[in-house]
Amino acid sequence: MYPTAIRGVVGCVPRRSRIALRIGVVLVAALAIFCPVQLQAEETSAQSGCDSWLDVVYKFIGINCPSDKITVVRGQTEQASGSALVELSPSTGAERTLWNCTECRSPVRFRKGIAVVTPAGISLVDATGSHGLITAPNIVRILAAPADSKDELLVVASTADNHLSIATADVARNELRKRVDVPPGEGLPPLIPNQIRADGAVIEAHTEAGRAPLMRRGKGGKQSVSPALDRKHDLYFRIDPIWLPGGKVGYVKKKV
Repeated sequence: MYPTAIRGVVGCVPRRSRIALRIGVVLVAALAIFCPVQLQAEETSAQSGCDSWLDVVYKFIGINCPSDKITVVRGQTEQASGSALVELSPSTGAERTLWNCTECRSPVRFRKGIAVVTPAGISLVDATGSHGLITAPNIVRILAAPADSKDELLVVASTADNHLSIATADVARNELRKRVDVPPGEGLPPLIPNQIRADGAVIEAHTEAGRAPLMRRGKGGKQSVSPALDRKHDLYFRIDPIWLPGGKVGYVKKKV
């Protein structure tokens, strides 16, 4: 009934204790059979809100996954570019052009400015102007600036065989280091940290120009970021919006 080692232990204890030990062994055996099934079910349930490869990516950029904030707000593989990087004051609807880039996209706060993707790689726009950070024309978009580094950005890059990978852009060394491949047919991470405000509000852009181009989602539901901007109806696309310090918003802008 028992393995040899257990039989030896059973023979050394009183009869009542033997009965108790037998019951204990049966319970342990039952747990060994049923516990793995239960744990596996719990793990599957916990991950059901997000694909497994995305779990890894969101861990890199500091967003808990699964998350009810995950939604398509930066598109998928195709990335729209704008001709200018703009700063918005939501209360007045006033826009200030930070850089006439001709072609740029995917802004992210970095150092004391904003990093954007350009046809040549990544540039930084700050109080002193625009500066090239890294030469890498295969960068598709920027995801985040890791909190523990001042010289690295997490990016999506295209590979030599036309696939996508998540990589670290090391601006100090002017190099890309691949971290994980994007599985074929999968979309890109649709949410980045700079789109989430401290109060949990998520900023997103509408695809239809001229009508409430920037929206935020939070506890109060979906609302316009800037009613004053909505009244302009100026037929510009506002692309890849992010929250900026001081209650402002940044994005790239493109005329329809």
